Amino acid sequence: MIHLIKAVNLPLTLKDLGMEKFVEEEWRKVAADACAEGDTMGNMPFPVSPDDVYQAIVTANAIAEKYHD
Repeated sequence: MIHLIKAVNLPLTLKDLGMEKFVEEEWRKVAADACAEGDTMGNMPFPVSPDDVYQAIVTANAIAEKYHD
């Protein structure tokens, strides 16, 4: 997926999206909102907690940073 993102010149990292400073509290709010009742996260075939989403954001960004030019 990373190779495709880079090939079509899409943003790869949070910094590429204009997020110069990572504020944990803000990203935890994003994760909580993603898990709100009635949101699409409820369609997952397993329970997903706000902490799961937060950890996924952090991990995906860390992996992407390793592939960044």
